[in-house]
Amino acid sequence: MAAEITKADGKARLSKSAWKRMRNSLRRTYRISAFQKQSLVSFLESLGLNVVVADGEADVWIARQTDSFSVLSSDSDTLFHTNVQTWFIPKIRGNVMLCSVVAKEDVLARLELLTYAFTTLGIYSYPS
Repeated sequence: MAAEITKADGKARLSKSAWKRMRNSLRRTYRISAFQKQSLVSFLESLGLNVVVADGEADVWIARQTDSFSVLSSDSDTLFHTNVQTWFIPKIRGNVMLCSVVAKEDVLARLELLTYAFTTLGIYSYPS
């Protein structure tokens, strides 16, 4: 890794490829296992919640829905869907799953945007 450090403006920096490898390694490190997913689904159902596990990308399933609902996902574009009101972001810490909670109304208030403008922002900011 030391060979990939370059100096720019007198400061040591990692190369772009080194950052990409590090990011990909971290993504693999914090995967949620099938057992953890099933345990979470069982727990949420025991609370009386209706749980849907999407096959593949959830974006298609979400886009087809007409009612508002909450989503548990690590996908950062989830909140841009007009019908998603709350986004639960799972984080694994050892053997414990924690969730950050993002309420769309708080995001919209902070950004001073209406829902349609926020969704448009998500569409236009998506890399092509």
